[in-house]
Amino acid sequence: MERHVQVAQWRTEIKELQAQFRQSVHPSREDADEVCRACILSLEKHHPENARTQGRTFRRSVDLIARPYVETDAFCIIRRTNKALQSWMRLSSNHRLVGTPFLLLIAKEDRNRFVEEFLRLARGDSYFVTQLSLRIQPRPGTAAWVELHGHRVDGPKRALLGVVWLLRQTDGA
Repeated sequence: MERHVQVAQWRTEIKELQAQFRQSVHPSREDADEVCRACILSLEKHHPENARTQGRTFRRSVDLIARPYVETDAFCIIRRTNKALQSWMRLSSNHRLVGTPFLLLIAKEDRNRFVEEFLRLARGDSYFVTQLSLRIQPRPGTAAWVELHGHRVDGPKRALLGVVWLLRQTDGA
């Protein structure tokens, strides 16, 4: 699938999720709406790939972590990953995940539950999420069950800077 077609599909999926939250009476629907808007803005900003980052190679400490690893910002936009994640997802080294909403890697059926857990972290109701079982689906096809562990990263005055996520493949829910 061509990149611009994929980005358009992602934008549509996020808008559908945003509409679901807007129609609900869920107490965090306004927060979910803000996360969805940030995801759409990030797609517009970071895709298609920015040519400035192509061809740069360097060794990063996160690449030494054996488990798939994702860092997201306060709006759940991917800011850093490691090679273990790209290898596990069978993505080429040219495939950029940075700037992609992490939500788009979650299977559609599990997105609402993921957003609810992310918002618990974002509001400060919890500092970590453990053993969140859901499906990761980086592209159309078979989704893989993972156990997701997330840890809130705070800045000054407990402001959310982001979340660090570790993934572990499992056999299912």
